[in-house]
Amino acid sequence: CSENKADICAVAGALEFLISTLTYKSPSKTTAIIENGGGILRNVSSHIAVREDYRKILRLHGCLQILLKHLRSPSLTIVSNACGTLWNLSARCAEDQQALWEMGAVNMLRNLVHSKHKMISMGSSAALKNLLAARPNMKNVDLNKQNSGNRPTLHVRKQRALESEIDQNLAET
Repeated sequence: CSENKADICAVAGALEFLISTLTYKSPSKTTAIIENGGGILRNVSSHIAVREDYRKILRLHGCLQILLKHLRSPSLTIVSNACGTLWNLSARCAEDQQALWEMGAVNMLRNLVHSKHKMISMGSSAALKNLLAARPNMKNVDLNKQNSGNRPTLHVRKQRALESEIDQNLAET
């Protein structure tokens, strides 16, 4: 519930601890700590998303970079948690949106949109929708601009096709 999310985030060092679980190296090679820590972070990320002080903690500890690395994990749970967390963190914050664009999040998320795993597909689609709406590096690019053949460029056509695929009803978790 919202109260629990706020209480967890308010504990001194809690967010730093959760971030540290995302890179835990288990002697037995199990991913349980990463999966569980990532699940807690996913659940509290909706609260983090509305608090700049909490977002700053995540930035200071490289959380966005870690989450993007998790998108390549063989564990569906780790990928799913990362997608859910990125869904929330990709909204409402121009600084984080710009950083995600610069780190290549759009292409990584685009590769997960058609996952058979519902939470991966939904989370990646929603995060991608947030980032495409922000489109920080392309604000001054006219996507309707046409080339000399009077047809949209391949990039524009691919972008439009992708945007039409994403469920326009998705919102933050």
